[in-house]
Amino acid sequence: MPKITFMPLSDQYKKIGPEPIPISKEVPEYWDLIYFGGNHFVTMPTKITEHIFRVYNTVCLHGIAINHTMYDKIIEANYKINRPTDCNIGDLQKSCLAVVTRPHLCWQREGYSDVQTSVQNYEFLQKFETSIPLWTSDIW
Repeated sequence: MPKITFMPLSDQYKKIGPEPIPISKEVPEYWDLIYFGGNHFVTMPTKITEHIFRVYNTVCLHGIAINHTMYDKIIEANYKINRPTDCNIGDLQKSCLAVVTRPHLCWQREGYSDVQTSVQNYEFLQKFETSIPLWTSDIW
């Protein structure tokens, strides 16, 4: 498995601190994107392992690991389409192996969003995510 380097895309993130989960043991060998949090209300994730779920259109990039396999695709998508990066990467998820940790490992703090051009508070996502059991196909 390639080395995973975590780099937040914004200084508006916060670690919420569940006990560490063994993502290096659970993430599929040929992953392209690993989300450490996000908004999954467009298309719900599907379970791969106990703590890893496949995503198809996740936005709100709280924290993400990007494999080298995606560098050129992300750069190209952001040059061609004049939309927020979250949306462009969300579109790419349908044709790559994008996964999310569950429980989420980080969340964005309340603050100004250049995407929404206003102050956003994603606490509702954290409350939703932590109010239900680990995702199962029965929930989604």
